[in-house]
Amino acid sequence: TCTEHCYYNCSLSSCPANAYCDYEACSGKYCFSSCYGGYYSSNNQCISIFRACDEIGLVYFDNGLCTSVDHAFTAPRTVKNLGIVVYVDGKGGGTIANPEGAFCKDYWGRGVESTGVPQSSDLKTIIKDVKSCANTDIILTKGNSNVYPAAWSLNMSSNENEKWCIPAAGILYNIYLHMDMFKELFYNGMYTSVPQIGMTFSAFASSSEYDKGHVWGVSHYLSYGTPIDKFQSLDKGSESCFLPVMEF
Repeated sequence: TCTEHCYYNCSLSSCPANAYCDYEACSGKYCFSSCYGGYYSSNNQCISIFRACDEIGLVYFDNGLCTSVDHAFTAPRTVKNLGIVVYVDGKGGGTIANPEGAFCKDYWGRGVESTGVPQSSDLKTIIKDVKSCANTDIILTKGNSNVYPAAWSLNMSSNENEKWCIPAAGILYNIYLHMDMFKELFYNGMYTSVPQIGMTFSAFASSSEYDKGHVWGVSHYLSYGTPIDKFQSLDKGSESCFLPVMEF
């Protein structure tokens, strides 16, 4: 009789968790093939691409977890990419920015009145304000969409799982402070319709006030200087750009 020849190509006694394997019947062993979606291979093991959202520059998904930028492209279709982590509080929380949701040509608000959000003309004081959504909620109570169109525009695009807000001064400042990193992340092909943040002649506004008629923001009319030079007061009634953020 003819006996089947065994090549003994496989060496694993079992198939690793979250992996596809080929079974070699003659040897009773498994050959590692590939990992399930959402996992990457390392030494014949499948490791989740997801991790805690504890660093800026990570990609945040609607499952409440993050990945590196490289792994974000291989995330399963069952999760939604919501944006880039731009601030972490060291306690498990933080803020993400949605670059693809950025919009321009809207004014912050009509009239010159203090809304009740944090207000200071001192930069070192105002960058301590990181409560973007608390600020936006306050603004929404002060007038309708004709008075505060930017805040209301973000409110209309929010839902029970995604609450988008105008970034507080401390958040916007942190984004601009790390703009070299975020430029690379925002324009690496992951997001397809992003206003050129950091590269336009527009100004991006925060939800923190400078005084009753002005808010803090990043001006790109200056082509030189440090983030401190470009972080300045913007007229509430002037056209500005807005970068939606969400807290987690």
